[in-house]
Amino acid sequence: MSVASVLASVTPDKELADRLLTALSSNGISNLRLLESITTSTPIFSAVLNTFAEDESFKDKKGLAGVTLSASAREAGAQLQFALSSAMSSSGRRNPGGQSRLDFSEAIARVKSRYGKIAFMPSAKALEILAKGGLHTYIDFNSMNVSDKGAKKMALTDDGVAVFIQSPDEPSDGSDKGRPKALWSSAFLRAFFSWAFAVLIVQEARSSPEQASGSGNSASAGNEGGPTPPQAPAGGSAHVELWHFLSYLSRVLEVASSHRWDAAIRCDEVFRRKLEERVRGNELSFEQSLVDEAFSTTVFLNALTELQMEHLRKVLSSPSKVPPGGKERRQGRTPEQVFSAPESAGAQAESTYSKPSFFGRFKPLLAVLSFSSHFQSAVAFLCSFTAVMPHKRSAPAVKARRVKQRRRQAATVGALLHVLSVVGGASSDALGASGGPEGEPLLSSSLPSASALRKNVDFLTEFGSSPAEGQQFTDGTGVFARFPDLAQGSCVPVRHHASAIMNILATSVRSFGLDEYFESIMKAGGSVENADELDSLLQKAATPCRQAMCAALHVSPSPATSGADFRAELFAALLRCSGDVDQTLPQCLLDPRGLPAGIENDIPPSGCYPVFKPNYTKIRREEPPSMAAAFESHYPSVDEAGLRLWEVVARDVDKGHMEWVSPSSPDAVFVKCAVICKGGTDARGESVRLSDPAVQIRVVEDYKENGVNRCAVDRSLLHETTLLPQLKDYRMVMEAVAGRMQELGEDWAVCQLDFAGAFRNLPVDRSESKYLSIQLLSPDDKLVAARHLRYPFGLRSSPLWWGRVSGALVRIFNWLTKAYRRVVILYVDDVSLICLRSSLAFLSAALCLFLTTLSFPLSFSKIFVGKDVNKIIGFLMQL
Repeated sequence: MSVASVLASVTPDKELADRLLTALSSNGISNLRLLESITTSTPIFSAVLNTFAEDESFKDKKGLAGVTLSASAREAGAQLQFALSSAMSSSGRRNPGGQSRLDFSEAIARVKSRYGKIAFMPSAKALEILAKGGLHTYIDFNSMNVSDKGAKKMALTDDGVAVFIQSPDEPSDGSDKGRPKALWSSAFLRAFFSWAFAVLIVQEARSSPEQASGSGNSASAGNEGGPTPPQAPAGGSAHVELWHFLSYLSRVLEVASSHRWDAAIRCDEVFRRKLEERVRGNELSFEQSLVDEAFSTTVFLNALTELQMEHLRKVLSSPSKVPPGGKERRQGRTPEQVFSAPESAGAQAESTYSKPSFFGRFKPLLAVLSFSSHFQSAVAFLCSFTAVMPHKRSAPAVKARRVKQRRRQAATVGALLHVLSVVGGASSDALGASGGPEGEPLLSSSLPSASALRKNVDFLTEFGSSPAEGQQFTDGTGVFARFPDLAQGSCVPVRHHASAIMNILATSVRSFGLDEYFESIMKAGGSVENADELDSLLQKAATPCRQAMCAALHVSPSPATSGADFRAELFAALLRCSGDVDQTLPQCLLDPRGLPAGIENDIPPSGCYPVFKPNYTKIRREEPPSMAAAFESHYPSVDEAGLRLWEVVARDVDKGHMEWVSPSSPDAVFVKCAVICKGGTDARGESVRLSDPAVQIRVVEDYKENGVNRCAVDRSLLHETTLLPQLKDYRMVMEAVAGRMQELGEDWAVCQLDFAGAFRNLPVDRSESKYLSIQLLSPDDKLVAARHLRYPFGLRSSPLWWGRVSGALVRIFNWLTKAYRRVVILYVDDVSLICLRSSLAFLSAALCLFLTTLSFPLSFSKIFVGKDVNKIIGFLMQL
């Protein structure tokens, strides 16, 4: 399939398709592999769209061209994947072009002569896939070649014989019967080394000019626009060596020792998928990705977090089950017993796939490393650990189990470190490490040492216990946040500021006595006792402050024309005056239609938040491909608290956040709702009734269930995601402040405040509000409906828009108060202001007045000023 065919299948507009084809050809995009690599962040994407802006006849189609180009890139990837799957399924047949399979016999012989042996021989099919798709092509270890639906056989063979992975008659441990088992232990390691040697063989084949040219011809013949194998690297280019794979495998083994094998295999799968994306996007080379410790650690942590969340959801959705009986004891074994399985295979034999012994899992690895002269001593060292670890499971106490788990993990990690360090120091020649750039052995300079591996393990097991030095500070305002210099700035309120806007704000604070009022809050314990009084005082001060700012900036003090309460013109003028990094936000705030929700309209990127990288596999598995306009009923909690749902909707209609519509509206898309309690239990720890008016509730709307959330992904209308601070960021600030308090005697304090409503302050584009509708019963049992005019909780784009708006507010406040020593951290709708106690009352009053001036409401019951102990993101923190 050619590029022109893909464009024609995506858009019916022939002129647009021809224009895109011409622009792509002029930029060198001539086949599907290149088209697939185009993303919105690549320069070619912008270059293609710029051709539409230059031509007046196509200027109006620039937006449509961007959407079409993104869809074409995804379609190209799908076509390539389909072609690859078709080639994999045609086992025993020749290639479509009529050529015979590629010959790797010479490359295999050279690899054998270089490494002495090939422990696990890959199949010809695996070699062809890597030769055609590139060394970085992802290979599914679990089901690369499915011979039938009952039994799975890997396309990775040992001496030409298919390795049998799992049989339908194999004994099961009784868990997850409806779900196929993943690869485990020795089967995974066999697959891993087969893949590693497949990469080495294909690389060796490409290094031969005759083989490289032959491979290119056979792969590209008769396949216009199809995948073509990359050319062999230049003479001096870096090659993948076996130590690259061992370096990466060491980190997989560390995850296995700390989090079990299923977690390690999941991490490996995610890593190899990310590796393919990274190499294809020219971010790093294949060999660099394998040894990039920071890259693998980040991927592993994300994969482990997702795995834990899946397990948690499974536990919460299923009743607890106690497995019958207990697990038998595993005693230590001698080195001879490690490599000898009993004659009667049965459930205890090493061939049993479901419950392999600990050392059976590492048997293929030890076989590969067996050429080391220190191998037997390493095995004896391993066995000495198991002799003192009987793995008893009879102790019921939680404390005893935790102690055993820590000992087991420590012993396993120590054993792995010892084996890899001993073997790594004795087998550099056998591993093919001819020498590094400076003439040093590659293993001694590049293979992780025991100390490096120990550092890796400590980071994985103790992540979050100490702040990471040198990492970027995140304050919730975007990727450009920097940790402020706490040694620079005024310690007391300044009388005259360099900014005219800040002078207006400071004068308003002092004229209405807000600084004195916040000083009294600090002396009274830090909590607001009279919320109405503080609200009235802020509103009185905000009116003249707003008028003075608008006069200075020559804008109107009126609310937004989109129907929102905030002062859009003043907000946009402050963004421009401060030189804010979000260049597209002012125009969006001033748009009378509201903010685009990413359902039909594209959300302009800000440039200061991370790129949105959706998990397409998960989204397609959990979210419907098309929108469902109706549903049978809400979630069961609405049956209990239907009247409470009515009260919430009616209140939002009165506020102007929603509007009544006909329940039979043909263009409306309705959402399923649930009602949850904000606390979960009452003061005595007992469960509460949702129908009780005294119970605080939250209405949750499931836009994933009706397919609305998927629109932003399928149509490529959402380009960024939020960036929230983590515990390490708060800890970084607290430790820096505590150090100044101890060393210099400075007195620092904290002010906390909370936005009221958060998402409900932002207007939805009116053309997309029809997709945000709710059906419910009125108190007289009549079916009614309402739709949102403000962003609801549950919509995929709501957190991003709130993050952009609230982050911009904090950035403006930082610009206004740059003369002071302070740190402001934003976590969704929670703001933490940390500064010297001598200026806390003034800065707290200035922050509250600034937000009130722009008409962003505050939750006064959650304002705390100068308290000794503060609860931040669920943790109690004390300076």
